[in-house]
Amino acid sequence: MAGVKVIYGSGSVTGMHVSGHVSQEELKLMLTLMKPKYFISIHGEYRMLHQHRLLAEAVGVVSDNIFMFQMEIRWLMGLVLEM
Repeated sequence: MAGVKVIYGSGSVTGMHVSGHVSQEELKLMLTLMKPKYFISIHGEYRMLHQHRLLAEAVGVVSDNIFMFQMEIRWLMGLVLEM
């Protein structure tokens, strides 16, 4: 694997977060760096979507520019997009 450095070990040893799910602090960092005008939370249970919405508001995304999609809406959007 030329040019690739593979890091092994737990997060406490390596300082890497690799569980497959980001932490709240990582989400805040991403939102702070990207400074999105609009934010759409689309993945997870309603309680997760709502917490993600609150997090986006906390880092400065305008409340009127934050949207949450539930499974039914994503499914309907898929039907519309495929037509």
